[in-house]
Order: sequence, then C-alpha cells, then structure tokens
Amino acid sequence: MARDGVEPDTNTFVELMTAAVRANQPARAFDIYEGMKSHFSHLKPGVFAFTSLINAAIALKNPKLAEKYFAEMEEMGVQPDVFIYSSMLNAHAMVRDVDSCWRVFEQMKAAGTTPFHLSLSLSLSLSLSLSLS
Repeated sequence: MARDGVEPDTNTFVELMTAAVRANQPARAFDIYEGMKSHFSHLKPGVFAFTSLINAAIALKNPKLAEKYFAEMEEMGVQPDVFIYSSMLNAHAMVRDVDSCWRVFEQMKAAGTTPFHLSLSLSLSLSLSLSLS
C-alpha cells in the first residue's frame, strides 16, 4: 500500500488483526496494533479494533490481556458495545472465572447495554456448573 502512495486507515489494521486471529496467529494481532500505534499515531482505534484485540486474547486463553485492552479502550473514550461485553464474558468464562463474568455483566447493565441471550446463557451455565461441582 505504502509503495502505491496509499496510506492504511484504521479499517485496514482491523482487517489485518482479524485475519491474524482467524489464521490462528492471535499474537500477531497485538503486533499489528502496536505497529499502528507507533507508525500511524494519528489513527485512533475504535470498537472494532478492540473487539479484534479482545478476541485475540481469548484465542490465547488470556483474560488478563483482554482486560488490559478493555481498560485501554475505556481510557481512549471508546464505548464498549454488546459485542465487546460478550467477548469479555467469553474471556472469563473460558477460564471458569464466575466472579469476573458477573462483574462484566454488571458493567454491561450499568452502561445500559442489553446483553445477547447467548451472553446470559453462557454466564448462567458457567455459574451453575461451578456451583454443582
């Protein structure tokens, strides 16, 4: 792109991050994001960029990394949407962290975001499976 005089935009980087996750190379998504921040600092990531990063953290089974990018998103003033919250629920559910799932669910409610039926089912089934074990 650069050779042709075309500068990438935020969507270009989101597509690259998403492709990295889909290609089972989630760590590359973080490299792409950091490259965007350092070489194209005028570009501001939005909710789609952070969805890709959180999904990359999920692919790595690393909810702490998902929390890091969720916090960065909020610091930048990007408002999480239902997809971000659902991804955060998934990040914590995959490591069976019920307390964090409920914390995310409460954040979602406080923000006035209506959860997907699937998000609720995931959290409830995780909670029930842990209480029965």
